[in-house]
Amino acid sequence: MYETRQSFLETLKEHGIKNKIPNISEETAGFLQFMIWLKKAKSILEIGACNGYSTIWLADATEAFDGHVTSFELSKPQYEEALENFKKAGLSDRITLRLGDFTEEAVVGQWCSDDTQYDLIFMDGQKSDYHVFWELVKPMMHEQTLVIVDDVLKFKEKCQMFWDAVEGETDYVSHIVQTDEDDGVMLLQRK
Repeated sequence: MYETRQSFLETLKEHGIKNKIPNISEETAGFLQFMIWLKKAKSILEIGACNGYSTIWLADATEAFDGHVTSFELSKPQYEEALENFKKAGLSDRITLRLGDFTEEAVVGQWCSDDTQYDLIFMDGQKSDYHVFWELVKPMMHEQTLVIVDDVLKFKEKCQMFWDAVEGETDYVSHIVQTDEDDGVMLLQRK
């Protein structure tokens, strides 16, 4: 990561803390980057960009593979802030940000064709909609796609329907990684 980009991310993180913006932790960001490098993920889907903090981490990791991040954000003010942050980080060319509700199939269908598949999918939107996101991303997965779901321990009650859906799966394997003192991510991949 470029020193100027790292410095910008530190400033953006401080801004998020002061303004109660629910950005991922630096530990989770580092974990995501490691998984992208490990998988050599070139195509990434993110659900829930917020102000773009996590998206910048994702896009930075894809530079080594000439990759690209497609992200969805529901809030127009956060969408606009994220676009500005991508410019400041020098990553606008690696990110496509879509404004819309990922739970609406019409929104997803407008941007993702039937054969769109991603190497890595990061779910970090509305926790109560995780189970809906899960069903919508399944057709976007190839055999080696890795799905990473944030906040599964911290907000377990909010995403209980997602937990129930995953427990009923027979074609996927899942694993929890504790990334912070009170939080964790779930990893999912086809068996």
